[in-house]
Amino acid sequence: MHKRKNTKQLIGYIIRFLLGFAAITLPILIWLICGKALDAFLYDYLAFNFIYSSAIKTDPTSVIKAVNFFIMSGPVLISVPILVYVLVKERKMIDILCLVSLVLSILLSSVSGQQYEHYGMIFCPITIFSAVRFFVLQNERKDKLLKAVYISSLSLLLIAYSANFVYFLYPLKETILNRESEYYNEMKKAAEIIKNNTEETDKISVCGNLNLIYLLADRESSSRYSFQYPIIEFDTEIKNEYVSDISKLETEIIVINNIDTMHNILEEILDKHYELIDTAGVLYIYKKLPDT
Repeated sequence: MHKRKNTKQLIGYIIRFLLGFAAITLPILIWLICGKALDAFLYDYLAFNFIYSSAIKTDPTSVIKAVNFFIMSGPVLISVPILVYVLVKERKMIDILCLVSLVLSILLSSVSGQQYEHYGMIFCPITIFSAVRFFVLQNERKDKLLKAVYISSLSLLLIAYSANFVYFLYPLKETILNRESEYYNEMKKAAEIIKNNTEETDKISVCGNLNLIYLLADRESSSRYSFQYPIIEFDTEIKNEYVSDISKLETEIIVINNIDTMHNILEEILDKHYELIDTAGVLYIYKKLPDT
């Protein structure tokens, strides 16, 4: 009887999940179809990601290190003890599924062997869910003092984790929160040079992976590949299309990191049709020649 009840509960969860998934994804799919962008979406988010993942060489040691890295992350350290506690207390199917999904998320995040902090963002919904389950359980306690202690303790733990969340997303720290960093100042200087040497309607191209410069300079990219690294390493068609876009000579300014491989790729075009007008640290700013 109990097994039949759990089965019905599981089927109910699956149906509600599918309905929720459809409610979220259908408007997006309709928008992509109407904009004739579905093929590009499927390639960029599915096919290319498979190419990207398969191109990265992994070994068992790096996978184990990645698993350990994610297990020691804030969301997992908070979620696992709470989920086990709630599961022992109530033994509900939803808690079992949540624990299973957390384990699967850790494994799937680690399969590439890469220890990228932003991969861990997928653990955050589970952390929130487990915290809510814990709060609900504690709220049912009759002992008000003990209830207050448990709820306050977890609340303080979550606040402490949230304050440290930027460390977990370290790659974003330099450009978003630490506005006085040397690298940010170089991008800011490059953006000012671009503004002073172009009109608002002019298009530019920033080589590498520095899309923030487009925002700071308020200029559009001349190519749909506003960044090229590391995607050009895994798909030669992207590289060829980007070079073709630049070869049209519709790009008023090209920004290149002097140590970037893109400098070698565009060297012939730069030598013939562009001139170096300024630098911002390691960023070299090239402007199209007047007679081009």
